[in-house]
Amino acid sequence: MKNILKYISVFLIISSCLSYCGSQSTGEKISDKEKILAVINKDKISMEDLKKNIEILPEEYKSQFRTFNDKKNLLQDILTTEMLFLAGKEKSMDRNEKIILKVDNFRKLLVRDLYINKYIKPKATPSEYDIREYYKKHKNDKYFKKGYVDIHYIRTETEKEAKQVSGMLKRYEFKEIARSKLSGIKSSYEVKSPSRVYKDEGMPKVGRNKEFIDIAFSLKFWEISKPIKTSDGYYIIKLIGKEPDKYVDLDAVKDTIKNTLERENFLKVMDEEIAALKSKYNVKIYPEMLK
Repeated sequence: MKNILKYISVFLIISSCLSYCGSQSTGEKISDKEKILAVINKDKISMEDLKKNIEILPEEYKSQFRTFNDKKNLLQDILTTEMLFLAGKEKSMDRNEKIILKVDNFRKLLVRDLYINKYIKPKATPSEYDIREYYKKHKNDKYFKKGYVDIHYIRTETEKEAKQVSGMLKRYEFKEIARSKLSGIKSSYEVKSPSRVYKDEGMPKVGRNKEFIDIAFSLKFWEISKPIKTSDGYYIIKLIGKEPDKYVDLDAVKDTIKNTLERENFLKVMDEEIAALKSKYNVKIYPEMLK
């Protein structure tokens, strides 16, 4: 406990150190290594040390240490860790078998990731040519968007009723008829949200009725059709939206293709690398011994 209390005293100089280092007025430039932020026994922690601790952080965390207070809090965390480490070291905790194993395993993981990033991932990066060829190969099955029309409709059971509705459309708006002028006519309608129709799919209840689909795709925006006979009665439709068949531009999916190829290439390159390393290091595996 005495040692901990001794170490805690370093916090009394943190603020003054940071202020001192940030307000030199002698005109002489001081290097980060010379800017001493704190001292633990005889060991000094400099601005250079603090920056190194920030540098090894993941990219998404680095931006969290830009302000004075952010750096001050990080420095306090570093000091707390150092002091508790020293206290544990005095009790030989640094020689604990589990600690040594964890440290060794963590070191291996870090080296593994560094090796992958430096020697394997670069080989998995696809070229512009690879990206274009992938796009060409999958243009029809992945990057083709089927055209469609969005319609509102009024459906009647008989041709006579359909013609009656068509006559009303010369005097009233489509929605007005659907909502208030169909009294006495057996009908149904959809004017709140559009019904979407694809050429090769048709529409529920109507099915893939060729005349229905041909007329729907031939209408101009806001144009109203003549009555169309279907197995579900007579439909009068109004076009409110249309999208033609089209291909997604390469530029719109380029990053997605690149990521896909990188994953595929990485697995292939990784398998090749592991196979070569197994041979190089004479690896033998005995899975039956796991039983």
